Amino acid sequence: MSSHLNALAETETEGVQRVAAVPNQAPLQKFKNKDEGYAIDWSPLVPGRLVSGDCNNCIYLWEPTSAATWNIDNTPFIGHNASVEDLHWSPTEPHIFASCSVDGSIAIWDTRLGKSPAASFKAHNADVNVMSWNRLASCMLASGSDDGTISIRDLRLLKEGDSVVAHFEYHKHPITSIEWSPHEASSLAISSSDNQLT
Repeated sequence: MSSHLNALAETETEGVQRVAAVPNQAPLQKFKNKDEGYAIDWSPLVPGRLVSGDCNNCIYLWEPTSAATWNIDNTPFIGHNASVEDLHWSPTEPHIFASCSVDGSIAIWDTRLGKSPAASFKAHNADVNVMSWNRLASCMLASGSDDGTISIRDLRLLKEGDSVVAHFEYHKHPITSIEWSPHEASSLAISSSDNQLT
C-alpha cells in the first residue's frame, strides 16, 4: 500500500507529467458488498485498518496483511436494522469504533468482543446521517440527523442512560456533515441541506 501512496505523493511534487500514469493502476483490493455502501473510516491508530458499512446493515473490518492487501472478514458486524450511514474509529482506542444508521441509532463496537455492538442506543427520531468523534475530547461524539437535529453525547455517561450533553434544533433540513475541530475541543462545524454551515 505504501508504494502506491508514495507514487501518488510523488505526482504532486513532480507535476502533471506523472499524474496520467497513476489513475491507470489497478485497485489494490476489491471487496463486493451485498448492497451499496456509504460509510468508511480509516483507523487513526492502526495503519491500514478500516471499516466499511453498507445499505444492508452490515459493517466489515479490513485488517492489513501486508504492504498491499487486506484480510476482510466475510462475517459482518450486525447491530442496525437499516443502512449504515457513517463510521468513526475511536481517536484513542484501537479496537473501538462507532456506527450510525437510518434506524436512528448509534452503536459502539469493540472488535475484540465479537460481531455485536458493545453498546447501542436511540440517538435521533429520524435517520442518523453523520457523526464525528472528538479527537481532543475522546469521550464526546456528535451526530446529525435527517430531521435537522444535532446531538452531542458524553460516552462516559452511556451506562447512566442519558448521555446527551447538548442538543440543537437550529437546522430545518437534514444534517449532511459534522466535524469537530482538530484544534479546539469545544468547536464543531455542521452543514445541512438547508444550504447553511453553522
